[in-house]
Amino acid sequence: MSDSNQEADQALTIVGKVSKSEVLSLNGPQGPEWVRGIKVAEKTVKTDFPSVSAMLIAGGKAHQSRDVQAHSNVISVKFYDGDERKVVSGHVHMDGRIEYNKKLPGGGLKSTWKPTREQVNQAKWTIYDTDKKKQRKVTTEGKWWYIEIEGCKVPF
Repeated sequence: MSDSNQEADQALTIVGKVSKSEVLSLNGPQGPEWVRGIKVAEKTVKTDFPSVSAMLIAGGKAHQSRDVQAHSNVISVKFYDGDERKVVSGHVHMDGRIEYNKKLPGGGLKSTWKPTREQVNQAKWTIYDTDKKKQRKVTTEGKWWYIEIEGCKVPF
């Protein structure tokens, strides 16, 4: 097997709190199909965006998209590069098809607020959200830094 095939076969690092095990358990009898679908989508994304090294599964249970009414029964996933920047996001279907978000890659958080690590109060591990006018909790896992927003860990 060539090096490029081995690279494409390597699983992406999971960031955030939703794992493939949770996808398996949250989707009942269809759980195994959803995990296979996510694995197929990972390979597609690695081919389409070679810089991608990590993914965040936004919710483990298949759902109706809020943004795209035609996307029912999907799992939302965000993909990041080695520098922890969002490259692309999209909806994964059970068969492994992925439909990328039409917004330009690298959009980050859905706001005008563009947090940086320099803004983090490392004594308290908080950051001030200028859009929502409140402090947000910051956590780290290895080289990844997260802001907690509405119960979700959002990498920045």
